[in-house]
Amino acid sequence: MDILSGLGAASGVLQQTASLVQSLKQPKLTDETFSELFKAQLAAEASPEAQSAKALEFSKQFIALRDVNGDQMLRFDESGLSSSQFAALDRDGDGQLSAAEVQADLMGGETTA
Repeated sequence: MDILSGLGAASGVLQQTASLVQSLKQPKLTDETFSELFKAQLAAEASPEAQSAKALEFSKQFIALRDVNGDQMLRFDESGLSSSQFAALDRDGDGQLSAAEVQADLMGGETTA
């Protein structure tokens, strides 16, 4: 048991050493550089393109969860929505909801799909 615990301790030390060596190899960021990278990431996530992509992904998931016949469209009876909710989303009035129609609603009327 003493040998096993010694090996376990040695293994832990080696892992910590490897982590330390890896962190030393990483380039250091100044506060200013980190701040600029963080601001750029926030701006990218808030961009209209990113918001549109997220809305389209949500729309596809919404449809996939309810789409009984697998045609990637929702009929009223599949949707689980009230008739007024369904009618508001069905922009082209074809009796089916596409991901683009749901996305348009989420985006306030705009769609990229």
